[in-house]
Amino acid sequence: MSAMQEFDLSKFAANEPSLVLPYVYTNVATSKIEDVIQELELGVIRKIDRIERTNNKTGRTFNVVFVHFETWYDNEDANDARQLLLNEEEAKIYYHDNWYWKARAYVPKEKKEIKPRMEFKKKDETWSTVSSNSEEDSTDR
Repeated sequence: MSAMQEFDLSKFAANEPSLVLPYVYTNVATSKIEDVIQELELGVIRKIDRIERTNNKTGRTFNVVFVHFETWYDNEDANDARQLLLNEEEAKIYYHDNWYWKARAYVPKEKKEIKPRMEFKKKDETWSTVSSNSEEDSTDR
C-alpha cells in the first residue's frame, strides 16, 4: 500500500468532503445516522440525503446516504478522517456492536454541459439518425 498524501486541510472548504455511505439498511433512521456522526465529533451536519436503491441480485432495497457538513471540526479524529477520505480511502463507521457502514468521500461527477441546439430539415428530407456511440444525439423526440 502506498503512503497517504498529506493534504493541507486549510486549502479545502471547511465543509469538504461530504460523506457517502453507499449501503445503509432502509430501517435505519436518519436521526440514528446523525447521532452516530455527532458522537464521533466529525463536524456540524448541514443535511443528510437518502436515495433508495434496489439490489438487482436480491431485490432488497437499501439507501445510499450522503452526509453534508456545515463544517468539519478541527480535532485529531476529524482531521484524520478527512485525510483518509481525501486520499480516496474507505472508512468503517461502527454504529452498533459489530455493525458498520462503509464511508467514502463524496465526489460529485462532473456533468457534461449539453447546450440547446436546433436542427432543420426540408419538407422532402427525413431526420437523420446518428449511431448511439456518437457524441451528438439527433434522433426525433
